Amino acid sequence: LRASGGNGAVPGTLAVAGNLSFDASSVFAPNVFLTNSAPGQRESDRVNVTGNAAMAGTLQLVLNTAVSPGSFVPARGVSETWRLISSAGGSGAFDTAQLLVVDPMSGTTETIALPVNGTSRRGAVQITTLFDATGATVTLLGIAQDPNARIQTACGTVTGAAINDLVDHLM
Repeated sequence: LRASGGNGAVPGTLAVAGNLSFDASSVFAPNVFLTNSAPGQRESDRVNVTGNAAMAGTLQLVLNTAVSPGSFVPARGVSETWRLISSAGGSGAFDTAQLLVVDPMSGTTETIALPVNGTSRRGAVQITTLFDATGATVTLLGIAQDPNARIQTACGTVTGAAINDLVDHLM
């Protein structure tokens, strides 16, 4: 299901009058963007369901770096959410969730496994997925060190920026 109608350069919205059901073989592949539509709300393809949404199968977010440049990681302490499905009610959860980061310039695609109804940490970002009666969201929370901080280690003093760079390279 592609809410953008296949145009990955702009967010799209699909309105469903009634219920929406994803079965175990379904793949929901919304495009996500690094721009905000409102404070704390990142732009993405979205499905608005007037009835219930039953979730199963695979959630596969697609981030194309050519059409959505910017920082994946929010500032420290800042949450940014992609609301992918809004529904009046719902049940179930996607069986698997992943983020595909597509870089057309290099021809590479990185697949990042996302937790299912849970939280994981990847470098300087905490990723939380929530699939419930109101729909489906993926929230990013910036947890990087303050780049201006000075941290004393056994090897000497390092800056928060240096620690963030190191974590980014290790991930």
